[in-house]
Amino acid sequence: MNELWICGQLKGEWKETGSIWEFQGVFSSEENARNACRNENYFIFLAKLDEELPVESVLPDRASYPMMED
Repeated sequence: MNELWICGQLKGEWKETGSIWEFQGVFSSEENARNACRNENYFIFLAKLDEELPVESVLPDRASYPMMED
């Protein structure tokens, strides 16, 4: 398993230049990560184990706010 799902909670306002968020957990499936979302401030994204990201800011793969989209 080299794909994991990160769940976080946005704290305060969302900003394109960076926002404050808290780590809520890491999950083995998208479904489990979605189930960890308690309200519209929770988001998920795909992370690959042992994959280094560039120094520049990047948008995470398959990021979403599940409770806003459902």
